[in-house]
Amino acid sequence: MGAVPSVPTQSSAAIGTLRVRRLSPALGAEVLDFDVPGCSEAEFEELRRAWADAQGLLVIRNARMSPAEH
Repeated sequence: MGAVPSVPTQSSAAIGTLRVRRLSPALGAEVLDFDVPGCSEAEFEELRRAWADAQGLLVIRNARMSPAEH
């Protein structure tokens, strides 16, 4: 399995980039290595936009969360 490139979301200049990979047009996309409990409001908003852009399922791979945070 090859490396997944970082794909900027629409407003990446303002709040950074998420590592997003499109799964398929019918299925959605995945976000890699996103720190869910430690994200800022701006990062969460970027995640929300990535979900809208995916037009379906948004999988968050390798999310670092403890059982209590889940």
